[in-house]
Amino acid sequence: MRNVRYVSIFIALAVLIVPIFSSASQTTGGDITNFDVNPKIIKSNSTTDRNLEFKIDLAIYGKGFREYCGSVPQIKRFTVYIMEDLAGEADTKVLNPPYTIDDFNSYLYDSTPYKNTFNTKILVTSCTTPKCATRNFYAMIYCGGGYPDKMITESSRISVTQPFVSSGTYACNAGGVYACGTKADCSDTVGCSATTKAACAKVDSNLCGKSFGGGTGTGNIGTPGTTQNYQFTIPNWLKGQPSSLTDLLDIIAKWLFNLAIPVAVGLIIYAGVLLMTAGPNPANVKKGGAILKWVAIGLANARIRLNYPKYICYN
Repeated sequence: MRNVRYVSIFIALAVLIVPIFSSASQTTGGDITNFDVNPKIIKSNSTTDRNLEFKIDLAIYGKGFREYCGSVPQIKRFTVYIMEDLAGEADTKVLNPPYTIDDFNSYLYDSTPYKNTFNTKILVTSCTTPKCATRNFYAMIYCGGGYPDKMITESSRISVTQPFVSSGTYACNAGGVYACGTKADCSDTVGCSATTKAACAKVDSNLCGKSFGGGTGTGNIGTPGTTQNYQFTIPNWLKGQPSSLTDLLDIIAKWLFNLAIPVAVGLIIYAGVLLMTAGPNPANVKKGGAILKWVAIGLANARIRLNYPKYICYN
């Protein structure tokens, strides 16, 4: 029973959904079943190469057309446009004036759709800006006499590439001279290699035919440089920045003297403790006195050594 219930639900959904998809293309009254442009590459900007062939296959559905375009006074006609999609700008009519079709009256109340194929050749404009090097064309169908009436449908975009012709002067290095042309990629210049064409640049037309400034590719030869002297030094990281052996000995003597002072203080305290705690033990008195004697001798010797490097220097 559960399987039967699932099958029944599936059938009910199919009955509801399938008509939606089957009539989706007829809700606005028509379709562009095919739109194509040939050739896809315009080889040059000559009049012959800029003649493009446009093909439009369309279908108009009587019932859908009446329901969608019913408010349009000219309900028994429709209009076909061929447009160019200009990014960032208002699209322009390529087919001007557009096709207006009014010979399908008998199909308005017929279940059989009105079908037709339009073929036409149109001379498109030349390309003078980099933006139009790739051009996108599409077709539209409008109710009645066309815009601003209702749009029935539009096709997908078909891209066509076209060479860009600049109104400026472009040049590359042809054996040491400016070889000029009007194309931004220098494809119309004579004598330039693929490498120098890659460096094509816009120039003043007065430079055409003149020296490129770099010979045949070796570039300008520079003048010899002047002799430069550089001094190499090692930073003196010692405190006091000693510049001689005497200065170094003086720094070492000061360091030892400063070290000797806290050592002497410690020994004096130790000797004092021995003397104060000697009591009946004469050995501690003797030991403490000896420490004090040698501390005094050591400090005096250190003080003399502190001035010894200066004595050597001055004598």
